[in-house]
Amino acid sequence: MHTNKNNGYNPVPHNREEMLAKAMQNPEFAKIWNTPDPEMDALDVVLKARKKAGITQKQIAKRMHTSQAAVARIEKLASGNSKSLPSLGSLKKYAAALGLRLKIDFETAK
Repeated sequence: MHTNKNNGYNPVPHNREEMLAKAMQNPEFAKIWNTPDPEMDALDVVLKARKKAGITQKQIAKRMHTSQAAVARIEKLASGNSKSLPSLGSLKKYAAALGLRLKIDFETAK
């Protein structure tokens, strides 16, 4: 019996930088790509805070008196699904579990 070395999996080679450079030639794509996304920025802040604290989701959940799954939902800010966005109360508890406080700020629109 003949078997395929790759079990049928043949990845398509690609170069991310080339693909992005080509996509950036489209003005609509470039505008969207370069527009800051508050949800992605928030996710970045949340994940960096936990990484800086050097703790796991399970450890922060214990400090928050909640489940690891609840912490994972907080960290899914970038999902774009408004049902999964955490409440301010949850974010305050998350920050407190890291020894931080939640700060919300506004800036001038560009």
